Amino acid sequence: MNLEWDSSREWLLNAGAMLEDYSTTGTEFSPRLGVNYRLSSRQSLRLTASKAVRTPSMFEYATDYGIHGAATNIYSGDTLVGPGEPFDLLFWGGTRQTRVEKITSYEFGYRLESQRGNAFFDAKIYRDNLSDLIFLRPNPGTYGLSHSLLFLNCCHIVIRGLEMESKLTMSEKGALYLGYAYAEMRDADSDKVLRMVPKNSLSMLYMFDFNSDYSAGAGFYFTDRIQGWETTSVDEIRDPVRRLDLKVARKFEFYGNDTELALSARNVLGKYEEMEVLRPKSSFPYLNEAYPSVYATVKIQLD
Repeated sequence: MNLEWDSSREWLLNAGAMLEDYSTTGTEFSPRLGVNYRLSSRQSLRLTASKAVRTPSMFEYATDYGIHGAATNIYSGDTLVGPGEPFDLLFWGGTRQTRVEKITSYEFGYRLESQRGNAFFDAKIYRDNLSDLIFLRPNPGTYGLSHSLLFLNCCHIVIRGLEMESKLTMSEKGALYLGYAYAEMRDADSDKVLRMVPKNSLSMLYMFDFNSDYSAGAGFYFTDRIQGWETTSVDEIRDPVRRLDLKVARKFEFYGNDTELALSARNVLGKYEEMEVLRPKSSFPYLNEAYPSVYATVKIQLD
């Protein structure tokens, strides 16, 4: 359910709510309230508050799954050298008492548009309270296994941050997009800083039309150091990512149909770490990296 009340030229109110009922976790109510105040025809302030939930998946709620007698295959690069010693590897268990994850969010924002409409700026500060987060926790001794994990509600995290974005149309042919985000993630119980989100993120995109037929674009992206989702060790932090993509394109008619031929180059600045993935027929991961690449695309709009 969503309601909107435009009480005057200055004030705009929004309210919404969602009621959900789950056979596993019961009934949940998620409200949202937003207030928008127009300082002028091109400037506005906004304040919003909301609550949302995430229901545990069936794997998190009631899983009963294990790997027994697995072998630790030994690799040299991508080549399998030989099998290691077999051992009981892992057991995943669900308690059937896992609760929903909860997030309460607060946001204060400001938006400005230029008088000629060729530029805009939007900024917001926010605070997210995440509670009852579901994590895997060691549970030694289950079924006699030494490597046993249970899905449990065990964490309370607070994220504070700032996000800004803007667009500047410098001419009829070119436009510049800028985006920046700052985030600080802390354990609410110990006040310890966590590195599961990048502290700084930056994106810049510039598009330019040389004439009616040719265009070009460049995109630069930066993501700060972060702890990968695939590890629980706070010491395993990925390096910052700096990525540059380039694209040139030409439009023309092909048998009466609008056609675009584009040449793109990705990761011009070099490879970067993406994530760890499991090797085939093995329980141990390897690092996946994104390498530079060049490719061409053809897009035809059939009339």
